[in-house]
Amino acid sequence: MLLKAMKEAEVVRDEIVSRARTEADHAVGRAREQIEREKTTAVLELRSHVVDIAMAAAAKIVESSMTRRLSVSSSTISSPRCGLSATDVASPPNPGPLKSPRAR
Repeated sequence: MLLKAMKEAEVVRDEIVSRARTEADHAVGRAREQIEREKTTAVLELRSHVVDIAMAAAAKIVESSMTRRLSVSSSTISSPRCGLSATDVASPPNPGPLKSPRAR
């Protein structure tokens, strides 16, 4: 009778351990799936932020480049040192026909 009770207790223990392992495996599997979902979400969010930052940086670079080009163009055209104004460059005076140095 004692031997029978010990065998039954061992069977019950094995069932409990088996159920606990199964539940633990399921919990670990669910945790891994949740971690993977959160990781994917974080990566997508990070990519979105990187794209936003890159677009903002590119816009600033283009704006800066265009501002510099416009500034250089307008200061070169209307610089008092060169003696020309923007209207002189837009419609230069007609110097007349060009003469060849040999034709003199």
